[in-house]
Amino acid sequence: MAIQMMALALQVRNESCQIDLQPNTVDIANTSYVKLVRSAKLPSGRTYRYVFSPPTTSDKPYILFMHGFPDSSYGWVNQIEYFTRHGYGVIAPDMLGYGGTDRPDNLESYRLTTMGSELVGLLDCEGIDQVIGVGHDFGSTMLSTLNIYHAERLSALAFLTLGYAPPGTNLRLVDLEAVNNQTNALLGYTVFGYFVYHNTEEAAAAYDNHLDSAYSLWFTNNATYQRDHLAALGGVEQWLSEDRRAPYGGVYVTDVVKE
Repeated sequence: MAIQMMALALQVRNESCQIDLQPNTVDIANTSYVKLVRSAKLPSGRTYRYVFSPPTTSDKPYILFMHGFPDSSYGWVNQIEYFTRHGYGVIAPDMLGYGGTDRPDNLESYRLTTMGSELVGLLDCEGIDQVIGVGHDFGSTMLSTLNIYHAERLSALAFLTLGYAPPGTNLRLVDLEAVNNQTNALLGYTVFGYFVYHNTEEAAAAYDNHLDSAYSLWFTNNATYQRDHLAALGGVEQWLSEDRRAPYGGVYVTDVVKE
């Protein structure tokens, strides 16, 4: 009976979702915010893992942090520590397909409107009416989607790396080619070579077969490797095929995340 009562205490139900106060956190066990992590099964059936800390006073807002690619809520570790320390409410999910959140196989699940509705469902789950939305990289695209379809849930917006994407924005291969040609002419190198490679059938298997090589390139502490081998057309493909390693580490990514 005591075990059953404890299990119930670790799960909170409301009309729209089921919150698990003790989800699997083995991958982030040594992070500074692990005790703030919970998960929620939403009405859509998806389970999202996220960092949650309520504001210390009623005049402090919630901040919704949305990470980009290839990242997780850990990308906000410094912001989580800072804003919780100063009494702000924080909610920082692992976005769909990342970290401890569900990873559906069907592409339709990753529609921006679908994921936007699920993020709103997560806010509903926690009883949060409005947030300050902060997006980085692809998280900025999600923030744009929230602003288009659920503007009433946002009191303010902050875009990092990428700006606002208006309705109908679509990134096509022809657009990538134009951008790469332009940056090559202006800077002497392309910037989205990896985008082109990621659109091939071979990319996923190559990443699976050379994860250490990929991690070292994506999270190197020497940015010239990313310029020369990640942003360059054909660079990632050659890098992975040769199973190369870049200098790894620095202040942003730790061994905790690598593991």
